[in-house]
Amino acid sequence: MSWNERRYSPWLLKHEELLRKRQGSALTMLVVAALGVAAVEALLPWERITPLVPVWAHMLAVAVLLPLLYLAWQNDLKRKEQAFATALSDKGRRLLFLDPYLEPEEFALSESMSGVHVLPLQRQIDAALNLGAGASLHRRMEQYYRILPSAVHEGDRLGLLSVIHPMTFVTWLAVLALAWLCLPGLGLAISPGAGHGLTLLPLLAMVYLYGTRLNTRFGYELALYDWLRNG
Repeated sequence: MSWNERRYSPWLLKHEELLRKRQGSALTMLVVAALGVAAVEALLPWERITPLVPVWAHMLAVAVLLPLLYLAWQNDLKRKEQAFATALSDKGRRLLFLDPYLEPEEFALSESMSGVHVLPLQRQIDAALNLGAGASLHRRMEQYYRILPSAVHEGDRLGLLSVIHPMTFVTWLAVLALAWLCLPGLGLAISPGAGHGLTLLPLLAMVYLYGTRLNTRFGYELALYDWLRNG
């Protein structure tokens, strides 16, 4: 079996196809959510809710904000793909990911890098559970993802615990506060005057933030598969 065939086998093609489907589903979900917020924004009776702001101003804000957020989402994905591609250029770390197909001398090198116990123990567990390379792919990708020295995913790599990361926490807190202040009947409704909520548009910022969080993992996996395909 050639090096290229060993490096990019049928089970890896299957996993890449599943990744593309997940990414397409996520994009569809985000677009539908954003269009839903925009539709509600355009249909609400703003002439009664915000008499000082004309309806056309709300519709114009939606028309400008939707394409801007979509382009920002795409740029975020490209930036993270480039950052992960740079991090994946370390051949020593790539050996750890390719462990199931390493030659003996390469396996010895990967053992010396990750410790004398980690890889042998992982191999014993896989053998005991009768797991092949395909079955352990996601577990190895998780381990590989966590050791990458990239600041791009610092706020996301801890899973649910990423809320404690300062940038993630501050950003989401600011957007949630802005959404509460601007939603009709909530934040600004308790203030004196005629204000009963300004807009629903801050909800689009929440959709965008969730999309960029998905981009972090998609960017990593896409960069990884791209390297495995092209070398």
